[in-house]
Amino acid sequence: MIDRSEFLELFEKALEFLEKNPKLELSDVKAEDFAKLVSDIIESNKELYQLSLKMFKTESKLDEMCSKANEIALRIKKMVVGFYGPNSQEVKDFGLVVSSQRKKPEKKSLEERVKEATLKAEKLKAKLEAKSKEPK
Repeated sequence: MIDRSEFLELFEKALEFLEKNPKLELSDVKAEDFAKLVSDIIESNKELYQLSLKMFKTESKLDEMCSKANEIALRIKKMVVGFYGPNSQEVKDFGLVVSSQRKKPEKKSLEERVKEATLKAEKLKAKLEAKSKEPK
């Protein structure tokens, strides 16, 4: 959204100037027309501010309601698992993964773990050598 405060300030100064100097006018715009336009802008800006304030309050209320509903839904989920068990059809129907179908993490072989450790050690060694070569 555009910050209209600078525009409004400029419009009011221009309108004030035209009111103080009635002999100075633009050929294609009357001072009364400009005054009406500025008045309409100010009124619309006030309406917009009120609507955004109302929207903010509504969003805050909605966030609060969602938070409360989420808390209740999590409690229901725990209740379903606790009452029917972690491997039940009810747990599956609730949209959760039953514990018997969870994938267990694969264990790396000893060779893979040694390779990773060696690579990490080499990187650290290179970093240490680079630091020792830096001028202090």
